[in-house]
Amino acid sequence: MKSLLLFWVGFIACAGAFLGLWRVGIIPNSLLDDLRSDATTTVQVVNKLAAPNGEYVATINKAGDAVGCELRINVNRKDEAFDWEHEFVSLTGCDTQLDLRWQDNTHLAIAYWNSDPIKGVHTYQQFLSKDRVVKISYVLRQ
Repeated sequence: MKSLLLFWVGFIACAGAFLGLWRVGIIPNSLLDDLRSDATTTVQVVNKLAAPNGEYVATINKAGDAVGCELRINVNRKDEAFDWEHEFVSLTGCDTQLDLRWQDNTHLAIAYWNSDPIKGVHTYQQFLSKDRVVKISYVLRQ
């Protein structure tokens, strides 16, 4: 009984360490994909739109694999590296239409809609950039 308890404590500790290292980016997603025998996610930049002064950039990334497809919008300083997978301000399906417009240097407006009136739009939204400088507003077009 004691050896079984020690086994489970060790197993949970190892799994927690593995997941912690993955979450902070030390263990890459491709390794997890290989372990699960999943197809690798492909990421494609769909659009980049710079603020009027060029200090910030809004980027739409299309990520897809054998299971599905999604669009992620990242807002970051020009030439600043960002993690498309974790540092997004909006997430939606690939059938969603997007229109991004900078109202000024620190205000981004995002309009979104689905051209098929029967389908709904699923979306996740944040209203500030990671550094909390850019304010983001959303408008659902119907």
